[in-house]
Amino acid sequence: PRARLWAPAVLAGPIPPYFSRAAAPLAILDGPSFSDSVGHFLMDNVVSALQGASIFGLFDLVEDAQVLLETECRIPGRLAKRPRSERCAHNYRSLLSIAFNRPVAHLSRIPPADTVCFPRLIAGQGSAFALSSATPPAALFRAFRDLALRRFRIPPRIGGGGVGQMEHQVLVCEKQGQGS
Repeated sequence: PRARLWAPAVLAGPIPPYFSRAAAPLAILDGPSFSDSVGHFLMDNVVSALQGASIFGLFDLVEDAQVLLETECRIPGRLAKRPRSERCAHNYRSLLSIAFNRPVAHLSRIPPADTVCFPRLIAGQGSAFALSSATPPAALFRAFRDLALRRFRIPPRIGGGGVGQMEHQVLVCEKQGQGS
């Protein structure tokens, strides 16, 4: 199926009662990422979303945010036969859970007659740190690291190291397949 065009409408004031209201306190609109690299996906789609939330003072809403994709992971034409669409869908299903409680939602799956209002919406995608921000990269990486460790139920180390602090175990995985 063809992707529908989507455009936001900005309303001043409370959400009208006849519109559906998104359950998430924050929505982050993203474009599908077809990166073959887990690192690129995390930087371009997860860390950059965290940076956007940080810029707007909404970082405390990140874990319960809803990531929205404009379209599903489809590549038009002859590229569609390649496994990139499958990797894109896999990355959104599995890697977003590092930072977000909710699975990705697709705007293309919202029925055309429905109007959904988001209390807060961050739109746009870019490579992490392409935007100028008051949050230095080291602080954002630390926030991402701490968030990921919490999601895996590993308590983040507090302070700069020292005797008596918890030591983390490191899991090393060998990448196999394309690009390894």
